[in-house]
Parts: sequence; structure tokens; C-alpha cells
Amino acid sequence: MASTLFISIGAVVLRPQFDLMVKLGLNTTLWGVIIILISAHAATYFILIGFFKSIPRELDEAAMIDGCNFFTTYWRIILPLLRPGLAVAGLGVFQSSWNEYILPFVFTMSNPDLQTLPVGLANLRYGIGAAAEVQLMMAGACLSILPLLIVYIFANKSFMQVTLGAVKG
Repeated sequence: MASTLFISIGAVVLRPQFDLMVKLGLNTTLWGVIIILISAHAATYFILIGFFKSIPRELDEAAMIDGCNFFTTYWRIILPLLRPGLAVAGLGVFQSSWNEYILPFVFTMSNPDLQTLPVGLANLRYGIGAAAEVQLMMAGACLSILPLLIVYIFANKSFMQVTLGAVKG
């Protein structure tokens, strides 16, 4: 997992990912892009491991003494404490997926109707007569920020939660 932080994964694994999605029949849909973009993020792994390690073991033991099984302990105690970590990891994955260019470009070359916003904005670079459409690109770039802002506004409350004080003593 740590080695994926040090190499440019996109350039190395683009062809195998595309071949896999061809075998699965997902190369002409956006589902192939979605599956690839939400999986295998090493930074997300390390963020969530840090949050798991920050949860005191005494909470599990107290829940077992109170009669909770594994599923109830996870659902009612651990998962609510992981909410800030999940929000941070989710926002990071959403932002990197939203700004991704090369993977959606490769998957949507045969069907321009499925192009994502960054690919569409890059296509505005040259308009009629090879003139740069700078005003359209800037307007599109400003509008493309709105979904990220909306997601951040809804996830902002999770950033402020702290697990301090969960265990006495």
C-alpha cells in the first residue's frame, strides 16, 4: 500500500485497468471509471488506519461487558467514532476523482456524450477555427468547483468532531 504513494499509478496501470474493464464489459460506460476511481487509494487506507488506531480498546471491552456483540459494537460505537475519518477520506477520494482527467478521457474517447467535466473543459481549448475559447473554459472551471464546495459544506460538520473525552480516566 505504501508503494502506491511513491509512483504515478495512473500511467503505470492505465492499460491493465482498461483491459480489465473491456473483459467486464464496462469500458463503454462510466461505471468502469467509477469503479477504478473509488478503489485502491493508499492515502485513504492510511487515514482510516490512523482513525482505527485512535479509538481506545477500552470502548470495545466496555461494550462487550455491557453485552454487545461484534456487530453492535461496530455499528453503535466504532462507526460513529470513525465518521470524521470517513468524511475526510471520502472528500479526498471525491476531489481526486472529480479532478481526474486521463482515465475518463481514455474511457470516453469512443463516446463523447459520456465525457466528464474536466475532459469536456479540456475539449473547449480550441473552438471554431482553432481559436482558444478561454471565456468558456474559465466559466466551466468556475462552475466545476460548485460540487466540491457543496460536498465540503455537508461534510464540514464531520471535520469538527473529536473523540476526546470518550474514555474517562
